[in-house]
Amino acid sequence: MTEPLHHGWIPREHDYDPEWDYEINYEQLDDPLILMAQAHLERLARLEETPFCAETPGRVFPCSPLHNGEAVAVYCNGTYLEPAILIDLDAHKSNGDLGQIIRSINHEVYHSIQDSEGLEPNEEDAELWLPFF
Repeated sequence: MTEPLHHGWIPREHDYDPEWDYEINYEQLDDPLILMAQAHLERLARLEETPFCAETPGRVFPCSPLHNGEAVAVYCNGTYLEPAILIDLDAHKSNGDLGQIIRSINHEVYHSIQDSEGLEPNEEDAELWLPFF
């Protein structure tokens, strides 16, 4: 893929566009929490244990509701080399715990690790994973 998707992202490691399956809230792309989540994803890309790297750290997309309101974040399967992670920004803001968005990114990145190893997503393991910087 050589042309950017209409939201400006040019994935180099896959051709998946989350907009095919989800409604992206483009007006929230510059929200400080989304920018914080994106910066955290880029920081995680520098860790050896993640399957993606700093050159292709992936992208955080604001999207709500996710899975009929049953999820606050989603890792898009198959994108582990350049993860697409969806965040329900409204749900994260409504619970009052702004640190939850970092925990959500950690959780979804762990699913990308599981995906890269050919494992089924394990929610319990993903909840416990903490990156070490």
